[in-house]
Amino acid sequence: MPEEKQQKDGRQSSASGIESWDWNLKGEKCAYHALYPRAWTVYEGEPDPELRIVCRQLSPIIPHNYKESSLPVSVFTFTLSNSGQTPADVTLLFTWANSVGGVSALSGDHFNSKMMTKDGVHGVTLHHKTANGCPPVSFAIAAKETADVFVTECPCFVISGDSRGITAKDMWNEIKKNGSFEHLDCKRTSPSEPGSSIGAAIAASVIVPSGAVRTVTFSLAWDSPEVRFCEKTYHRRYTKFYGTLGDAAPNMAHDAILEHAQWESEIEAWQRPIIADKRFPEWYPITLFNELYYLNAGGTIWTDGLPPLQNLVAFRERKFSLDKTRSDLNTPIDDANANDTAVEVLKRMTSTLDNIHTPAVSNAALGTRLLQNEEESIGQFLYLEGSEYLMWNTYDVHFYSSFAILMLFPKLELSIQRDFAAAVMLHDPDRMQIMSDGKWVPRKVLGSVPHDIGLNDPCCHC
Repeated sequence: MPEEKQQKDGRQSSASGIESWDWNLKGEKCAYHALYPRAWTVYEGEPDPELRIVCRQLSPIIPHNYKESSLPVSVFTFTLSNSGQTPADVTLLFTWANSVGGVSALSGDHFNSKMMTKDGVHGVTLHHKTANGCPPVSFAIAAKETADVFVTECPCFVISGDSRGITAKDMWNEIKKNGSFEHLDCKRTSPSEPGSSIGAAIAASVIVPSGAVRTVTFSLAWDSPEVRFCEKTYHRRYTKFYGTLGDAAPNMAHDAILEHAQWESEIEAWQRPIIADKRFPEWYPITLFNELYYLNAGGTIWTDGLPPLQNLVAFRERKFSLDKTRSDLNTPIDDANANDTAVEVLKRMTSTLDNIHTPAVSNAALGTRLLQNEEESIGQFLYLEGSEYLMWNTYDVHFYSSFAILMLFPKLELSIQRDFAAAVMLHDPDRMQIMSDGKWVPRKVLGSVPHDIGLNDPCCHC
């Protein structure tokens, strides 16, 4: 193909992506306010001079709450106020890319599907196929239909590449023309082609009468149930409530829309007395709340507290054999079936699979072992020292934030202290080189308090 034609085709393909959207928001009359875990974006007369739009965002970080605070969800509530003399016909569009970036961004085989509508909640699930043995991940976007709000979905549009189907430009033009996806033929979706990226969209349409106010609520959830370190697999805290199968995103997006008002009420009850305390300058309580961002943005991992499983992907890459002597089998073979080859092979397969699900954690700093009978486990809580120091729960740095954690989530603070108490009893003679002076020393000496809870394999390599 001649170079001139290649460039022309490239421009045509490019023009059908999201850069084709005639997004004309200037932002001069927009403002952003944050009070963690809430935020507000105010569009004052943008894009319509007679409309005031406020997007209120929140995630359920709620003190002393160890369920909803673990959920990977966010809710966006738009309040639309019409100061004009005529009704305003408004459509809000929520789009999301089926991507986590990196190697799998354009690897193909990603697909989207409509959520089952329940309680007026419409949505789309985005199934992402990760690469290089990374844990699975899926997303869900949703919106609540009410007597005033009409919701429609575009389950899949092509952002870039050669996948067939509705392009980003087609989707955008449909909204500009009709204000919804009601007339868009987007029922059939197929996995993306290698080199392509896809997204999904939800449109919420509402008529705002003159002098009236209307609200529209969207939600986003992401489900990546597994955390992998070396050859160990942990499950995140929220899987205790939504399962470990990687199909929880639509349920969490649905529940977030139904429950967010209660969450916000509890957050307001927590923040109101501190903000109203006139002993402090105005900037001080705002800073106190916003600096809590590191609780969930510090590379944070909150597990279900159960011991890790052997990573099946890593196990699959090892050499092993089912040809074991009978003395190696955990379950003796019944003499009545001694000559039954199928029975014997199945029992040996069972024994091998048992090894996968029987982790070797006798030398791990798992503070959950210190729990008393019937004492609740709220999981293990890990966060990084910083983006440049990739060590988990560095003890001297944790000291500076421990007062906040102790006040807001005392059971998490106790969990961290249990892990360090368990680590004191560990001894690891592996030699490690000190970066400052080059000396070789044991990794961990029995009876010493470790600097952190680990690097590449937390709780196992302190």
